[in-house]
Amino acid sequence: MKGTNYSWRKNFKKILGMLNALLIKGGVVVICFPLSLYGLYVYDHDVQQVKSYEQSNHHIGIDISHYQGNLMDEIKDHDHLDFVICKATQGVTYTDDDFEKNWRLIKEKGFIRGTYHFFVVSDDPREQAIHFYDTVPDLGVGDIAPIVDVEELSLSQDTSSRVFQQRLKEFLRVVEEKFRRKPMIYSNYAFAQEYLKEDWLADYPLWIADYNGKSSPAIPSTWRNIGYKIWQKNSSYHVGSIATDFDVFIGHKSDLVR
Repeated sequence: MKGTNYSWRKNFKKILGMLNALLIKGGVVVICFPLSLYGLYVYDHDVQQVKSYEQSNHHIGIDISHYQGNLMDEIKDHDHLDFVICKATQGVTYTDDDFEKNWRLIKEKGFIRGTYHFFVVSDDPREQAIHFYDTVPDLGVGDIAPIVDVEELSLSQDTSSRVFQQRLKEFLRVVEEKFRRKPMIYSNYAFAQEYLKEDWLADYPLWIADYNGKSSPAIPSTWRNIGYKIWQKNSSYHVGSIATDFDVFIGHKSDLVR
């Protein structure tokens, strides 16, 4: 799919270049046309992406933070989506600027909602878990389990995988204790292969980020016999002019919140 998308983008660039040349010769009227064409392409791309999962056990969603601005204000009720996951916290003090609004609007607009904490290994893991819980005390049984985001920016200089896993284990223990839900882990293949290698991690569901353009993601060794729960397939889903990550859950929708 990515290869196809890139070729479409190249074709549009060619069209835009030709129309820009006409603009120089013919006047300002032409400028609206290429922008409309590109808008139609983005819309059609997203519709086709969504339609490929309709009438199946595939459920689609997006994940957002303040970087997506007013996306939840612009999104239409349901908008072909089943779930939306938003960032809540990071480290021991930071709360996403748009969390409160996003968390409220996701529910008001009828989506299954989820939220995540960005883990920072240099911060106290217990304090991070408490900060996450205090920010999202109303996470309920109808919501996706609490999620921890671990990736390259979670690291400090010279962090060993042993220390990282040790501190992450404490964070997960406290999160499960506070929320009374087993947390989910978000990561990418390369990071997981290096820093998420201990067997106990397989007890936690995996949300895998893998933009490989294939029919299934690469599964880190720790989860190879279990598989993933959510797959972040790409970062090219559009709500209006705002791009965000595109996610897929395969199974009964009720299992998404277990």
